[in-house]
Amino acid sequence: DLGLSLRLSTTVAMSGEAKNPLFAAFGAPKSDFDRDVTWPLWIGAGAAYHVNDQLTLAFDLHYSKWSELDELPTEYKNEIWAANVPEEESTFTLNWDDALQIRFGGEYHLNEMFDIRAGYAYDPAPAPDETVIILFPSMTNHMFCVGGSFKGESFIVDLGIEYLLSSERDITEVSDYNQPGKHSMNVLAISAGFGYNF
Repeated sequence: DLGLSLRLSTTVAMSGEAKNPLFAAFGAPKSDFDRDVTWPLWIGAGAAYHVNDQLTLAFDLHYSKWSELDELPTEYKNEIWAANVPEEESTFTLNWDDALQIRFGGEYHLNEMFDIRAGYAYDPAPAPDETVIILFPSMTNHMFCVGGSFKGESFIVDLGIEYLLSSERDITEVSDYNQPGKHSMNVLAISAGFGYNF
């Protein structure tokens, strides 16, 4: 089996409230703001091979055009904020690189009631050292997944466990846009689903 998917670039309008106690002396400790965030072009291609009636193996490639995320400007609604926050401080400079994610996994059909699955994904960091910040974490990630399904006569229960292990980044280069230091992230996610056929 072969598959191909395409997600075009989209821009999401975000809004919120920023706070800065230093501006309290000017009568403006906080300000509403707007920010547009671009989710880049995404292309996925994959293949599945049925080894036999019980075992299926799959391999996917996911290309993300992260280079579309060059800058994320912020528009402050309060006049004091707009006049006193420098542009370089109100704009997130990312300059990310395009990245290719690699995934593979498999499913084993034990019997009519049980299926088990396992997989791995390699996700390279898109951010260069000079723009790494904690607000937009960017590390090379290794993702390990296991899960399975239990099928009854009229229902199905799915369970999945994912562990994301990131490679530590030691940012020593200081730039106008980054936060030097050691950056790492580990995530454990557990999901469950239930379906019923009426």
